[in-house]
Amino acid sequence: MIQRNLLSGLLIVGLLSSPAFADPALYERARKEGQVLVYSSFNAAEMVSLKDAFEKKYPGVKVEHLRLAGAKLMQRILAEHQAGRDLADTVLIKGETMHVLGQKGLLARYDPLEDDKNAIDKMFRHPENLWTTVYLAVHSIVYNTRRVTPKDIPRRYTDLLKPQWKDKIGVSTTKYIITYALMDLYGKEKGMDFLKKLAAQNPVARAGGTLIIELVGAGEFDLGFSVNADSVEAVKKRGAPVDWARLDEPSYGDIQATGVLSKARRPNAARLFSSFLVSKEGQQKIADLDNVVVRKDVEPKITLDRSKLRVIDPAEGNRIDYYMGLINDLFVKAN
Repeated sequence: MIQRNLLSGLLIVGLLSSPAFADPALYERARKEGQVLVYSSFNAAEMVSLKDAFEKKYPGVKVEHLRLAGAKLMQRILAEHQAGRDLADTVLIKGETMHVLGQKGLLARYDPLEDDKNAIDKMFRHPENLWTTVYLAVHSIVYNTRRVTPKDIPRRYTDLLKPQWKDKIGVSTTKYIITYALMDLYGKEKGMDFLKKLAAQNPVARAGGTLIIELVGAGEFDLGFSVNADSVEAVKKRGAPVDWARLDEPSYGDIQATGVLSKARRPNAARLFSSFLVSKEGQQKIADLDNVVVRKDVEPKITLDRSKLRVIDPAEGNRIDYYMGLINDLFVKAN
């Protein structure tokens, strides 16, 4: 027993002395808390990879994970808070949801890049350190590689309006924020005109970007809109005949950020996990999962020019009901 405790102590001392290790005092406090509960919309299977990497780096701090879609996740956090039963310690969710949580005072100030501020551009960090971007979910168009010839792959969003795609498009109702992106790209009037013309193409609405991708792979549709590029890569790895369109016009990225909840029961473990997500090691692990990470010293595996990406303003979270209503009126009620 004495020998085992000695070896354990030597291991911890060795870890704490590592130059790539987070604040030793923070880790020691987190280890006493024992675990961290993460709420996120991150792919559950991929979270296992992050969990294993974190637990290997920080022995004694276990990761528990609850995955829900963005809107449902926010509803759960708000409901638990109103009931006085705040359970989650930290979150990894989209920027619009982070914005709403911050406005409601549910996020604690924490800068996981305190000693490495230049690693991630200021545009990806909250000015008051309520959240830090981990990666970008890039909106795109998915196509069936067996049914869409190279010359017909969409190069612009407006290519979806070509007569050949009538009745052959699937639309994700959960990617409602794309309506903001299109009105930002084309202007409000032209953006709305595009959306109305797209609705006239008789697309089939389904709840979920991954579902749309899988249906495109199964031949249910030739094209799918809007979906995340990293989700297409994941489905493609499983052997589905799908790929995503590399557009000639700007693509939009949805911020996926980490933050510590103000009522976290294990605040130190929450801070440690958030720090890991934006560390070079954590970002490399996330990049290996085909996500578009934001650290300057880590290159995403997806072939994408990050300098040409436009970022969806998290403040649009205040208008979630408006954008959800647009998608519903244009594509759901019409069906």
